Amino acid sequence: MNLVFLVDSSGSVNDTDFGKFQMFIKDLAEEFKDAISEGDTEVAAVLFSTIPKTKIEFDLDDYDHINDIKAAVDAFSHQHGGQTRTGEALTFTLEEVFKKAPRPSVKNVLVVLTDGKAQGNVTGPAQDVRDHGVEVFAIGVGPHSNEAQLKDIASDPDDKHVFHVTDYKLEDITGPILDGIC
Repeated sequence: MNLVFLVDSSGSVNDTDFGKFQMFIKDLAEEFKDAISEGDTEVAAVLFSTIPKTKIEFDLDDYDHINDIKAAVDAFSHQHGGQTRTGEALTFTLEEVFKKAPRPSVKNVLVVLTDGKAQGNVTGPAQDVRDHGVEVFAIGVGPHSNEAQLKDIASDPDDKHVFHVTDYKLEDITGPILDGIC
């Protein structure tokens, strides 16, 4: 499997909440620790905002051990600025990660973590990602996330792919997301 995290690092995300995003990614990746290796489960992470632009923090073939992935997640640099351009980030992730994946024929999973309402269109870019064969989980955290946009981003059925956490207790949804991925 190719497991990719798309993480909101815009100005509306504070340092504490960004740290919770990091912990969630490490916890979920830990569940695949025995499968993380070249040729089995590979993990990538992309941070998005408009200042600076969306970027790949680490790509699918960068690490093949859980400890390396956790260290890379710990090293994320919170961008502290810009807008929540989720649609643009989805397009970037499709073009720069999934379409360039060293193993394109394996199961592709995208976990989107965002705290707010996206500026711009998410419907078209999300459909493009899903049309490429990517199963998409959309996680909205905090009081400002937009349920309709989360549903536009995620794969169907919504009850297995859309999660809204109002108090940033992401650990509460690790199990259901893991069940959905597996």
